[in-house]
Amino acid sequence: MSRHCAEPAESPRLGWQGATSRLGGESDQALGLYEEVLSADPLNVDALRGKAEILNWRGRHEEARELVARARRIAPEDERTITELARADYGLHRYEEARQEMAQVGTPAPETQDLQRGISQALGHT
Repeated sequence: MSRHCAEPAESPRLGWQGATSRLGGESDQALGLYEEVLSADPLNVDALRGKAEILNWRGRHEEARELVARARRIAPEDERTITELARADYGLHRYEEARQEMAQVGTPAPETQDLQRGISQALGHT
C-alpha cells in the first residue's frame, strides 16, 4: 500500500484493513493503516479507537487515552470506545476513572473480564 493520503472514500476500506491487521498480529501495519485513515478523516471513530487499542497494548497509555478521548467526544455513547478509555485509564493507574467508565458500559464484552477484575483488585474490591 502506498503511503499517500487516503481519500475519504477509501477510509472504511483502510479502517477494515487496519482492524484485520491488528487481529492478525500485524500491529505495525495496522498502525500505519489507521494513521492513513486519520490523515484523510480525523474524526473516524473506528480508526481512533483502533490506534488507541494498539497503543494500549504497547503500554503507551497516555497517547491511547488522548485518541480515545477524541473518539468519545465524537461518539459519546459508543461502548467499545468507553471500554478502550477505561483500559487506558487503568494503564495510567486511574482506577476510579476506569471503574466509572466501565460502569457506563451496558453489557461488557467477555474479553473485558480481566480489565474489570484488575480494576476491582486495584481499588481493593476483590
